[in-house]
Amino acid sequence: MPATNYFGNFSLSLQASDGTVWSLMNSMTITVSAVNDIPTISDVNVSTDEDVTYTFARSNLTGNYTDIENSALSSLKIMSLPSGTHGVLKYNNVNVTVNQEIAIANTNLLTFVPTLDYNGNAVF
Repeated sequence: MPATNYFGNFSLSLQASDGTVWSLMNSMTITVSAVNDIPTISDVNVSTDEDVTYTFARSNLTGNYTDIENSALSSLKIMSLPSGTHGVLKYNNVNVTVNQEIAIANTNLLTFVPTLDYNGNAVF
């Protein structure tokens, strides 16, 4: 079994037999092709003052992102939204929807607008 994320070539020697005699030794080369492994992102924690809109920065996301192939983070998909009693997530001043994709280059257009006088955690 190859090591996790192994790719490359490896060779082995072999002989064949008809049950009576063995062939000359030959080799077999096996090529294990690389695949695009799933990137990961850990929880992102930011804070803002009450009644102050928070504008996301690219660093909020790239600092929590890893990819074994070292591919750059290109986009994110919003999988859940904050509770309406906590605030609204907006992209370019329009409410974000579940499954909406946002290019990392446009992260500065993503904002969290807390509900007036709300303070506490808004998890989404």
